[in-house]
Amino acid sequence: MNQITQKSVAKYLTFMALVGILLFGVRGLTAYASEVASGNCGADGANVTWTLDEDGKLTISGTGEMADYDVFFDYGTHDTDYSKASPWSKDHREKVETVEITDGVTEIGWINDGTLWYYTDANGDMQTGWINDGDTWYYLDASGAMQTGWLSDGGSWYYLGTNGAMRIGWYSVGGKYYYSYASGKLAVSTKIGSYRVNANGEWIR
Repeated sequence: MNQITQKSVAKYLTFMALVGILLFGVRGLTAYASEVASGNCGADGANVTWTLDEDGKLTISGTGEMADYDVFFDYGTHDTDYSKASPWSKDHREKVETVEITDGVTEIGWINDGTLWYYTDANGDMQTGWINDGDTWYYLDASGAMQTGWLSDGGSWYYLGTNGAMRIGWYSVGGKYYYSYASGKLAVSTKIGSYRVNANGEWIR
């Protein structure tokens, strides 16, 4: 009787151990962040998809080139047009916290994490420093984030608009007028035609 009892106890403990493993496995599965939104973002039929999970992680995966997206900022009205933006920028830009791009994606271009813009080359590598896209210059800091506003680089000042584009010619910032050469460098302590700018680059009225 004692032997049978011991065998029964052994079977019971084995059964409970299996139950524990199964429960742990289920809990382990539920620990993964669930999907919030997803869709296709490939260019010309490329098999590239995006997925956003509840932790704010945006994953772009698949093979081929991603479609070209853009966000237009109207300097006159200060309105932002998201009609040509990526699907996650249109509806979920405030939810994105991190971005992961898998190896199969061959080209990304501009990508928005919900707050900041980044640029990757044809190999999917994050770019930094000055880049030229569509005959327009942009500057990306060491983290790859696109910069806006005043930028000091190589002893010269540059101004990058709200959309990150380097400004040239005459433009207004905070009610003051400035002039930047075709190189983007701010003109200081000189005359532009019949107009003079001071050491800060401000037009002297």
